[in-house]
Amino acid sequence: MLKKFSILLFLILVLYSTSNSQSLWGGGKAVVVNGSDSNWTATGISLSPGDSVIIYAEGKVAAGNTDISNPTCWFNPEGDGNSLINGFPRMSLLARIGSDDPFYVGRFLPFVANTAGELSLIVSDEGGTWEDNQGLYVSFIYNGRTLPSPSPTPSEN
Repeated sequence: MLKKFSILLFLILVLYSTSNSQSLWGGGKAVVVNGSDSNWTATGISLSPGDSVIIYAEGKVAAGNTDISNPTCWFNPEGDGNSLINGFPRMSLLARIGSDDPFYVGRFLPFVANTAGELSLIVSDEGGTWEDNQGLYVSFIYNGRTLPSPSPTPSEN
Protein backbone atom coordinates (compact mmCIF):
# COMPACT_ATOMS: atom_id res chain seq x y z
CA MET A 1 0.00 0.00 0.00
CA LEU A 2 2.75 2.47 0.95
CA LYS A 3 4.71 1.58 -2.18
CA LYS A 4 1.68 2.39 -4.35
CA PHE A 5 1.23 5.64 -2.42
CA SER A 6 4.89 6.56 -3.05
CA ILE A 7 4.53 5.94 -6.76
CA LEU A 8 1.31 7.96 -6.92
CA LEU A 9 2.87 10.83 -4.95
CA PHE A 10 5.86 10.80 -7.26
CA LEU A 11 3.71 10.98 -10.40
CA ILE A 12 1.58 13.81 -9.01
CA LEU A 13 4.63 15.86 -7.99
CA VAL A 14 6.41 15.39 -11.31
CA LEU A 15 3.31 16.23 -13.34
CA TYR A 16 2.62 19.26 -11.16
CA SER A 17 6.21 20.43 -11.43
CA THR A 18 6.44 20.10 -15.18
CA SER A 19 3.08 21.78 -15.80
CA ASN A 20 3.32 24.61 -13.26
CA SER A 21 6.98 25.32 -12.61
CA GLN A 22 7.20 28.12 -15.16
CA SER A 23 4.23 30.08 -13.86
CA LEU A 24 4.84 29.50 -10.15
CA TRP A 25 8.61 29.46 -9.78
CA GLY A 26 10.11 31.08 -12.85
CA GLY A 27 11.49 27.74 -14.04
CA GLY A 28 13.08 24.87 -12.23
CA LYS A 29 13.93 21.22 -12.43
CA ALA A 30 12.45 18.13 -10.75
CA VAL A 31 15.00 15.47 -9.79
CA VAL A 32 14.08 12.05 -8.37
CA VAL A 33 16.40 10.69 -5.68
CA ASN A 34 15.89 6.96 -5.13
CA GLY A 35 16.32 5.92 -1.50
CA SER A 36 17.89 2.61 -2.57
CA ASP A 37 20.61 4.17 -4.76
CA SER A 38 24.09 4.33 -3.23
CA ASN A 39 25.32 6.61 -6.04
CA TRP A 40 24.99 10.36 -6.05
CA THR A 41 22.09 11.45 -8.28
CA ALA A 42 23.33 13.91 -10.90
CA THR A 43 20.97 16.86 -11.35
CA GLY A 44 22.48 18.13 -14.60
CA ILE A 45 22.82 21.56 -12.97
CA SER A 46 26.31 23.07 -13.11
CA LEU A 47 26.92 25.71 -10.47
CA SER A 48 29.45 28.51 -10.24
CA PRO A 49 30.52 30.36 -7.09
CA GLY A 50 27.86 32.92 -6.20
CA ASP A 51 24.96 31.06 -7.87
CA SER A 52 21.79 31.27 -5.80
CA VAL A 53 19.89 27.96 -5.51
CA ILE A 54 16.70 26.85 -3.79
CA ILE A 55 15.93 23.15 -3.21
CA TYR A 56 12.50 21.98 -2.08
CA ALA A 57 11.99 18.25 -1.55
CA GLU A 58 9.06 15.95 -0.80
CA GLY A 59 8.56 12.21 -0.58
CA LYS A 60 9.08 9.31 1.81
CA VAL A 61 11.92 6.83 2.29
CA ALA A 62 12.11 3.84 4.64
CA ALA A 63 15.29 2.17 5.83
CA GLY A 64 15.52 -1.47 4.82
CA ASN A 65 16.00 -2.79 8.34
CA THR A 66 12.63 -1.44 9.50
CA ASP A 67 9.05 -2.64 9.36
CA ILE A 68 7.88 -0.74 6.28
CA SER A 69 4.25 -1.48 7.13
CA ASN A 70 4.69 0.82 10.14
CA PRO A 71 4.10 4.45 9.08
CA THR A 72 6.61 5.71 11.68
CA CYS A 73 9.41 3.93 9.76
CA TRP A 74 8.96 6.23 6.75
CA PHE A 75 10.90 9.48 6.75
CA ASN A 76 10.54 12.76 4.89
CA PRO A 77 13.65 14.50 3.49
CA GLU A 78 14.52 15.82 6.97
CA GLY A 79 15.37 12.23 7.94
CA ASP A 80 15.51 10.56 11.34
CA GLY A 81 16.75 13.13 13.84
CA ASN A 82 17.32 10.37 16.41
CA SER A 83 19.95 8.58 14.32
CA LEU A 84 22.97 10.37 12.85
CA ILE A 85 25.31 9.08 10.16
CA ASN A 86 28.48 11.11 9.61
CA GLY A 87 26.77 13.99 11.40
CA PHE A 88 23.62 13.96 9.23
CA PRO A 89 20.19 12.58 10.12
CA ARG A 90 19.79 9.07 8.71
CA MET A 91 17.56 8.95 5.60
CA SER A 92 17.83 12.73 5.09
CA LEU A 93 18.41 14.41 1.74
CA LEU A 94 21.99 15.57 1.19
CA ALA A 95 23.65 17.53 -1.61
CA ARG A 96 27.15 18.26 -2.80
CA ILE A 97 28.73 20.41 -5.47
CA GLY A 98 31.29 18.58 -7.59
CA SER A 99 33.23 16.27 -5.30
CA ASP A 100 33.11 18.62 -2.30
CA ASP A 101 31.84 17.53 1.11
CA PRO A 102 28.11 16.81 1.38
CA PHE A 103 25.74 19.22 3.10
CA TYR A 104 22.27 18.84 4.58
CA VAL A 105 19.26 19.81 2.48
CA GLY A 106 16.26 18.34 4.31
CA ARG A 107 12.93 19.61 2.96
CA PHE A 108 14.01 23.11 2.04
CA LEU A 109 17.34 24.81 1.54
CA PRO A 110 18.16 28.15 -0.06
CA PHE A 111 21.92 28.57 -0.48
CA VAL A 112 24.63 30.32 -2.45
CA ALA A 113 27.20 28.07 -4.11
CA ASN A 114 30.72 28.60 -2.81
CA THR A 115 32.40 26.39 -5.40
CA ALA A 116 31.97 25.27 -9.01
CA GLY A 117 30.67 21.88 -10.09
CA GLU A 118 27.58 19.80 -10.73
CA LEU A 119 24.94 19.67 -8.01
CA SER A 120 24.28 16.08 -6.91
CA LEU A 121 21.85 14.59 -4.37
CA ILE A 122 21.72 11.43 -2.22
CA VAL A 123 19.81 9.91 0.69
CA SER A 124 21.97 9.64 3.83
CA ASP A 125 22.43 6.02 4.89
CA GLU A 126 25.11 3.76 6.24
CA GLY A 127 27.70 2.73 3.67
CA GLY A 128 26.68 -0.29 1.66
CA THR A 129 23.10 -0.53 2.95
CA TRP A 130 21.11 1.55 0.46
CA GLU A 131 19.85 -1.38 -1.63
CA ASP A 132 17.36 -2.49 1.04
CA ASN A 133 15.73 0.95 1.36
CA GLN A 134 12.39 1.82 -0.22
CA GLY A 135 10.85 5.05 -1.46
CA LEU A 136 12.10 8.24 -3.05
CA TYR A 137 12.38 11.97 -2.70
CA VAL A 138 11.44 14.37 -5.47
CA SER A 139 13.60 17.48 -5.33
CA PHE A 140 12.56 20.69 -7.03
CA ILE A 141 15.62 22.82 -7.77
CA TYR A 142 15.33 26.48 -8.71
CA ASN A 143 17.74 29.24 -9.60
CA GLY A 144 17.17 31.71 -6.78
CA ARG A 145 17.74 34.63 -9.12
CA THR A 146 14.78 33.68 -11.31
CA LEU A 147 12.27 33.80 -8.47
CA PRO A 148 10.15 36.92 -8.32
CA SER A 149 11.15 39.28 -5.55
CA PRO A 150 8.46 40.43 -3.14
CA SER A 151 6.71 43.66 -3.97
CA PRO A 152 7.93 46.62 -1.92
CA THR A 153 5.65 47.65 0.88
CA PRO A 154 4.21 51.14 0.37
CA SER A 155 5.61 53.52 2.95
CA GLU A 156 3.31 55.68 4.99
CA ASN A 157 3.53 59.44 4.51
